Amino acid sequence: MKKHTIYIFLLAVLVLQSCYVYQKTPVSITEATNNGRVTMIVESSREYKLNEIIIVNEEYFGNCNGQVIHIEQLTDKQFYLLDVTKTVLANIAATVLVIALPLLAYAAFGIQ
Repeated sequence: MKKHTIYIFLLAVLVLQSCYVYQKTPVSITEATNNGRVTMIVESSREYKLNEIIIVNEEYFGNCNGQVIHIEQLTDKQFYLLDVTKTVLANIAATVLVIALPLLAYAAFGIQ
C-alpha cells in the first residue's frame, strides 16, 4: 500500500508541476505585446504574471489571471518575455527527476 501511495504522489507531482522561465533582459512594451506570456515588474517590486497584453484605444492592458490591469497607470515598468527553450528544458528536467529519484533510491538503498 505504501508503495502505491508514493507512486501516486509522484505521478501527481509530475502532472501538476509546471515551471516558467523568463528571459533576463527586459524588453519594450511593444515587443511584450507581440509575445504571449510576460512577467512585468513595477517600481514597488510587485511582479505581475501577464497571460497577454492587449491594446485598446492606444492604451495597454494586461490580463493577469482574469484580472485586467491598466499598465499605463503603473510607473517604472519592466517587461520580461517567456524563454520557451529554458521553460521546456526545466520541465523535462523536473520530469526526469521525479521519475529517476525513486529508481536511484531503490537501486542504492533498496528502498521499496
